[in-house]
This record gives sequence, structure tokens and C-alpha cells, in this order.
Amino acid sequence: MSDYKSHVPEVRIIEARSLITTVTNKQELVKELKLSVHSAIQQGNSDVLEALVDTIRAKQLDKECESELILAQNMFEKICTNDKRMVESELSKAIELRKSAGLRRAIQRAEKSNYSTDLSKELENAKRIVVELEEIEKSRNMQRLRISSAMKGGNTARMEKCIQDTKFSGFGEDLKKELDSLEISLKRKYLQKRLKGNLNVAVTSLDLIKLRRAVNEATAAGFLKELGLELHQAHGLITKLERLELIKRAVLELNNTHIAEIKSYTAPPVEVHRVLMSLLIVLGEEADTVRDWFEIQVILIKTGKLSLKRRVQDFSPQDLTTSAAKRAAKLLAGISHENLQNISKAAKVFYLWTSAVVEDKLSNDTIMYNAAEAFKSGPANSVL
Repeated sequence: MSDYKSHVPEVRIIEARSLITTVTNKQELVKELKLSVHSAIQQGNSDVLEALVDTIRAKQLDKECESELILAQNMFEKICTNDKRMVESELSKAIELRKSAGLRRAIQRAEKSNYSTDLSKELENAKRIVVELEEIEKSRNMQRLRISSAMKGGNTARMEKCIQDTKFSGFGEDLKKELDSLEISLKRKYLQKRLKGNLNVAVTSLDLIKLRRAVNEATAAGFLKELGLELHQAHGLITKLERLELIKRAVLELNNTHIAEIKSYTAPPVEVHRVLMSLLIVLGEEADTVRDWFEIQVILIKTGKLSLKRRVQDFSPQDLTTSAAKRAAKLLAGISHENLQNISKAAKVFYLWTSAVVEDKLSNDTIMYNAAEAFKSGPANSVL
């Protein structure tokens, strides 16, 4: 009994000490929580503040930290208000800018926030604008596709219409880059068409100066690929005409002695007679007339504009008919300039010039005939 009584005060002392320790720890915890709450509020750290409030309530320290809880609630309300304003502001700005990507982002954030109900009108307006912008974008892309198709097609009338339609559609500024490219392409097409026309005119006229100018213009403009066929034809014709020019120069350089040598023949070698006949037929004389050597001699003695050299100088390939060229070619068949070299220099030069003119005429006729046959068989692929 005495032992029990001796231990009672000791137990009470332990309990008292435990109670004091518990109270002290609680006070320390409250103090620490209060300081942490004030620090989180000061730093504006809502995540830390939310964790501290959860701790206070879990430890049932609401009464001890009542003022801190009120401060935390005020801060949460302020943050929520700011968040709402920020979401609303972002949505309003996106609506004002009317950009699809920005609107979609703003709508997505507003719907994920806690304020979608409060911002229902703004969200509805934003979604309506997105639909409108999508329709506009579809129309813009369709017009962009038309521009691309017109450029690839290369039809000038279609390109012009596409330019007008784009400007009228209101997408002129939006599609300025594509529109500029189309207008440049159209200008090139017109330039290409003009240069092609120049080449064809020069080829038809057999004008060496015009041919060279047309070829130089087309080459300088960079249409080597687009006008490849015309340029090839023009280059071939230039080569022929340059050869004709050289031979014509040789004719004009013949002196009176060379001509007199031919006139002096009473009965000329057969080759010389046939060469002179073919020459005069090409120059426009009738075949029946030049069969008589005497008639040829009469023509050879003429001077001024009617002289043989002057007529060769003034000769235009366009004046030569196909029938005359064929008669001349038949007369020249079997004759070579090597044989004429030993007979008459003048006859050789006349032969070279006449055969070149006849060959050029007949080859051009063949080209034109083939082109006409190709056209009859079906439309050729055109670069224009």
C-alpha cells in the first residue's frame, strides 16, 4: 500500500509533463503555420497556401488560425477574380483579333477553367467567329487553288479572269504573293506570245535581220525552253540565209569579165545553159523564154536594175513559187559545182546561189506541208 502511494505523485508528474509538451508542440505548430501562411500570402504562392489551409483543417486548428484562414480565403478570391479576368481578357482579345488559332486557344482555356458558365455568351460569340473564319479560309484556299491551276494551265484568258476574280473576291491583299506571281506569269505569257509571233513573222518573211533580232529577244527573255521549236527553226533558217548571203556576195563580186565569158558562148556547154536557165527561172523568167540561148544572151547584156547581178541582189525568196523551184531543181539535177569550176567561174557561182535558193524553198514547203498534216491529224500541244 505504501508503495502505491509513493508512486502516485510520480505518475501525475509524467502526465503533467506530457500535457505541457503537447501544448507546447501545438503552440509551436500554430505559430509555424501562421508564419507560413503569411509568407505564402506575401509571395502570392497559391499552391503553398492551399496546402497550408488543408494542414490547418486536418489538424483541427481552425480556431487558432482563424485570422490566417480569412486572409487565405481573401487571397483565393482575389486570385480567382484575377484568373477570371485573365481568361475573359484573353477571350475578348482573341475575338477582337479574329485569328482562328488564337480564338481556338482562348476557347479551350475558357472551357477548361471554372468560369465557362459565366463566360457562356463570350464563348458562343467566339465559336461563331471561328466558324465564320473557317468558311472564309475555305474560300481563300479555293481561290488560291484557282490561281495555282491558272498558272499551271497557262491559258492567258483564264489567267486574266482569275486575277479579276481574286481582286473582286476581296482576297487580293490576303493572296497578294500568289496574285503577284500570277500577274508576272501572265506578263511572261504575253511576252512569250509576242516573241513567238516575231519569230514566226521573221521565219515567214525570210528576213535575216528580223530573224536575228527575234532570236536575240527570245533568248534574252529566257524562253529557250518555251520557244524551243521556234528557236530551232529560226536558227536553222539563219544558217541557210547566212549561206545564201555569202553566195549572193560571191555573185555580186563577179566582174564584167566573168559575165562576158558566158555571153561570148555561141553554143554554151550543156551544164552552163541549164544553170543559166534555172537561174533565170528563179528570177521570174518564163521557162519557154530561157530555152533559147539567144534570149539568155539578151538578158545578160541588160544593165541597171535589169542587170543580172542587180536582180540577184534584189531577189526575195518569198517571190519564188514552188512550181518554179521544182523546174529549176530539175534543170540542176546531175550538175556539180566541181565540174563547173573547170568550165566557168560565173556559172559555178550562179549554180551555187540558185541551188541554195531552190533547196531552201523546197525544204520550207516540206516543213509547211508536214505541219499542216500534223494539224489535220489532231491539235498539237501548245505552250500557250
